[in-house]
Amino acid sequence: MVTSQILLARLELDRLGRILRRREAELRAVVSSTATWQREAQAWLRQAIEYGLLPAGQRIPEEWPQIVDLLRSIVRAKRSTLNQVSKA
Repeated sequence: MVTSQILLARLELDRLGRILRRREAELRAVVSSTATWQREAQAWLRQAIEYGLLPAGQRIPEEWPQIVDLLRSIVRAKRSTLNQVSKA
């Protein structure tokens, strides 16, 4: 016997299932975008090595926080160099 409570529960399960599928799709999109940004940032680090902004033996980090930290260190070093040149 299907009661009104069972019908309401099924409707709620369907609604929650739709929400879950939508959120999973959103998560996949964010993960994909993040991976793309990470690969692009790693390419920037390789270019920095080619341009001599980082030592030739510099290891390219795999984790996003370390990638960002290394990019920031390049910017800080470059600003410091520019400030010294402008003061001379």
